[in-house]
Amino acid sequence: MNIPTLIILFVLLIFLLALLMMVFFKSLKNKKITTHKNNKAKPLSLEELRDRLKDKELSTQELKNTLDTVIQEYGVIESFELYMDIIFRMARHKNITKELIFSFEKDLSKLNPNHASSISDKIMDGLSLR
Repeated sequence: MNIPTLIILFVLLIFLLALLMMVFFKSLKNKKITTHKNNKAKPLSLEELRDRLKDKELSTQELKNTLDTVIQEYGVIESFELYMDIIFRMARHKNITKELIFSFEKDLSKLNPNHASSISDKIMDGLSLR
């Protein structure tokens, strides 16, 4: 083989390598976009979460997941009456545990210190009606 043939083969090899790298990185980018779209599931609204608490068949774990979502997505109280309804329903649910009640009360009170006494009062009202 002479030198011009080797140079042509070398350039061709570099071109193929660049093409393969482009295809590889493009496929990675497409996977990231697909994964990102799947992770953006719209959370339930606060009203839908409240309505889930009506279901007396919810397990303790499902209650925990619902209450965790309330804290994570809607932790700051905007509609006081809606939150009081959630607290009241949570406290009266047959599958609620005292740990879950105290945890929810602590987390919600920490995020809303000006409503802490009202939160505690509403939990006690719901527990007394059980």
